Amino acid sequence: MTETRAEKAQWLADGGRVEIQDVCDQFTNARVEGKCGFYFVTLYVNGDFSCTCNSGAFGFRIADFCVHALAVKLAVERSEG
Repeated sequence: MTETRAEKAQWLADGGRVEIQDVCDQFTNARVEGKCGFYFVTLYVNGDFSCTCNSGAFGFRIADFCVHALAVKLAVERSEG
């Protein structure tokens, strides 16, 4: 059975593999320990993100979040809740 992006992100967040490194008014930076290494993610308050899993290219909006960005979003929401 293939895991969905949401399931993989939940596994990362639940497993303590997301380290929030910097939070400010405009963005959140985090390091995510994936199955194949570390990834650096920036979530912007406007909904955009960047992740080193795609060579630092920008993704757009939550529907396009990579697994790592989605895991950071889950970790941030958990810390705010």
